[in-house]
Amino acid sequence: GVADKRKVAEAIRSLNLNDGPADAFPGKPLKFDERGRRVGATPLIVQWQGGEPFTVVPTAVATRPVAWHK
Repeated sequence: GVADKRKVAEAIRSLNLNDGPADAFPGKPLKFDERGRRVGATPLIVQWQGGEPFTVVPTAVATRPVAWHK
């Protein structure tokens, strides 16, 4: 309820979620370290296929295979 950037940062750093919004991110829990960086974050590659975005890399969390266009 407050727009103070320090309070918002503090609130984000206190998150430790295993469901709800965490379902939109690979790996759990959804939490952040003291610098505001996501703990356990891994890079993803998202590719638009048929007008929708799909995770294609890494394969462990991919929702579709990579579409190689000729």
